[in-house]
Amino acid sequence: MTIRHFPTGSRACDETFVAVVHAADGVRFATAADSRTELVRRLAEYVARRAAHVLHAEHARHVRGLLARGEPEAAVEAYFGLVGERWDDEWLVTAALMRDAWWDVTAALDTVAPAPNLLSRSREA
Repeated sequence: MTIRHFPTGSRACDETFVAVVHAADGVRFATAADSRTELVRRLAEYVARRAAHVLHAEHARHVRGLLARGEPEAAVEAYFGLVGERWDDEWLVTAALMRDAWWDVTAALDTVAPAPNLLSRSREA
């Protein structure tokens, strides 16, 4: 499970990076940022607030350790890989959207730790 590495460079300033945390009962968290680094920082803040409440104690300690060592992306990946083992499952969807192409819905889309059977559930609906 990895967070998609969005391209950087001259185009990066023309993109908005978006993340949405989903759960069975709806959206838990959503954020947008001007850079991938800022998006990961915001997701790491969400993870830091939630880890102790929704992860098993040893998993929460591991996530806190990653954050303390300055590894926010690894902490986000670990959190979304482990969440759901104790309480409700969550999954993360990220996208990079071109700012000047608001009419174009196409975007680079990636999911970290997708919900189990997400595709089969959507087919049944």
